Amino acid sequence: EIFEPAYGLDEIPAQMLRMGEILGQSDAARAMVAEYEADLAAFQEEVARNPRAAIYAASGYTQGDESLSGQILRAAGFANVAAEAGYADGGTMPLELLVMLTPEAIITSRPYPGASRSEAVMSHPALLASQDERARGAISDRDWVCGTPYVLRAVADMKKLRQTLTGGE
Repeated sequence: EIFEPAYGLDEIPAQMLRMGEILGQSDAARAMVAEYEADLAAFQEEVARNPRAAIYAASGYTQGDESLSGQILRAAGFANVAAEAGYADGGTMPLELLVMLTPEAIITSRPYPGASRSEAVMSHPALLASQDERARGAISDRDWVCGTPYVLRAVADMKKLRQTLTGGE
């Protein structure tokens, strides 16, 4: 079976149900979907204030609100500066623009082993100087890109970062 990537949090339950059907585990899949939807709703209800955040990866790539990563940010209670700057889906954002947008948090991907010039932008002195060290988050690709129920781990990680910024709100 081939599954298309999930591009939104709302697409994940259908994929879970489809997998349950394929494996002959429809009841288990429905239970997992119910738990997923309840957990996601609980995250969304807890949001009191929306600090501004940016996802900033190798080569300056960012993700907007119309991406799965952007929806993870939103579910955790962040406003996405990429969307504010016109990057609805995503794209390459100049470092200068990111610094001028002054997000409260910058979430970067974890560097791969070995040096890469494309990753150097994530530790540029201008970027580091614009951020409080506690306002930095890191993406674990397996939780952010696959469109599985594990995206809730990414939401939980971002929720912790938001609580650090907002004093526990």
